[in-house]
Amino acid sequence: MGMGAGTFYYLGTLLDNPVQKYAAYLASLLFVGVAILALAGYRYRFTRSGIEISTLGFVVRSIPLERITHYEESTRAFTDAYSLGISGQRRAYVWAGRGLRIHTLDGEFFIGHMKPAILLRDLELMKQAGHPD
Repeated sequence: MGMGAGTFYYLGTLLDNPVQKYAAYLASLLFVGVAILALAGYRYRFTRSGIEISTLGFVVRSIPLERITHYEESTRAFTDAYSLGISGQRRAYVWAGRGLRIHTLDGEFFIGHMKPAILLRDLELMKQAGHPD
């Protein structure tokens, strides 16, 4: 993304038409924004009440513990790659790697990590802490 931003900025300096120049600068800013989001990534916080998914310090999604039906280690599907957690029954909160597919009463969520066993362990601990028997 950084290379794309630099390329668009450089192309903007070469252009004479102001509309094309500022369009190239705008595309460069868009690439910089996506790069910042990708570098920040998603953060997953496992609490007694559920999972909080955040990026850049803002909570994007909260998944209550009682809504989770089951979960499994999985790889990212084609439909997960382009939802970006915005819409649909299947939402993905991952930039790269493998992860966990969490099935809830509201749909499916895919959270990713390069080592999904860590997420699986944290989810198991959360379930145990949330439902002491």
